[in-house]
Amino acid sequence: MAGRVDLSSVRMLIAEPERSMALLLSTIVRSVGVQSLVTAESPNQAVEQMRAGSINCALINETMGGMTAAQIIKPIRSILRPSQFSAIMMCTRPTPSAVRSATRAGYDLVLAKPFSAFDLYARASVLVNVTQARHREHEQKMERLEALSEYYQFEIDETRAKGDQGPVADQPVV
Repeated sequence: MAGRVDLSSVRMLIAEPERSMALLLSTIVRSVGVQSLVTAESPNQAVEQMRAGSINCALINETMGGMTAAQIIKPIRSILRPSQFSAIMMCTRPTPSAVRSATRAGYDLVLAKPFSAFDLYARASVLVNVTQARHREHEQKMERLEALSEYYQFEIDETRAKGDQGPVADQPVV
């Protein structure tokens, strides 16, 4: 059986318009091991918190300030790629169409309300693992691109050092 996933390095945003619910969610989030936590009571605050940086997971209410979950996540996803950030939408009635809409909009998971600390831990653990895998994959791609760039720059420099400028536009290539 796999060991418990350590969520202490997760930096979470709770986007919830009701203060009492935000406080309850903060308690639940801390109980599953998340130590770094910020809250937002409006969509604008949520986006500001994301722009401020270092959030890697968000728990976002399905509606805030007259905006839908899809409207809330759109500006956040424009800031951060999936390899940098995971989003969980809290939903009172997670119908199949609501779940499809949420995932199309940019949410990684939908969490049905009410939920337990274990439900949140299970989903957050999966997202931490997925986000870490996405990040590793992104880093590997960037390393490969950098290596290719260096290789081609070397080839260009070698060609120029030999005096070969390649085909000239007004000369036919034979």
